[in-house]
Amino acid sequence: MKVSDQTINFVFFQWGWWLCLFSAVLQSSLLLSLTLIVFLGMHFWLIAQNKKAELILILTCGLVGLIVDSALIVVGVFSFPRDGAIQLAPPWLIGMWLLFGSTLIHSMRWALKKKWLAALGGAVFAPLSYRVGENFEILHFHLSSTASMLTLGLLWAILTPLILWLAEKLTSVPAQLSQIETGRTSTLR
Repeated sequence: MKVSDQTINFVFFQWGWWLCLFSAVLQSSLLLSLTLIVFLGMHFWLIAQNKKAELILILTCGLVGLIVDSALIVVGVFSFPRDGAIQLAPPWLIGMWLLFGSTLIHSMRWALKKKWLAALGGAVFAPLSYRVGENFEILHFHLSSTASMLTLGLLWAILTPLILWLAEKLTSVPAQLSQIETGRTSTLR
């Protein structure tokens, strides 16, 4: 039985996400570096078809993450106790954003045509991801639990469709998807 690229991509993201989290818990830049090298390297070796476009997408997603999460630190939504007074998102969190970028046109490809559902998923699941960081004591919320979850949920309800739109613009995936549906090409796996 052949495993689909979407399944492999999803598994890489899940494993990579948890290893980024554990790199923060263990304060191991080596674990973070190896995680990103292995999982993004495997992504480009096994899954990525337009490597240049996907590299730009993944790096752009990392930059968006740096800006968004750093802004959330500056406005006082959360902080990272192990990072002291630094007002930038920590490397392990940017690593998660890079891995997230690798999913946008693969295991999250369904969301390109259902952005409303992606917005709902972002509103629910992204805040829970930050909550995991709080549970592992690598992230500290400065707002009440309810206010933190609502703030992050609203932000991600807006951010998720915008990131998917960006993925479409950087990779031309929607044009390829519509061609596949009409039977004109089969270039995407």
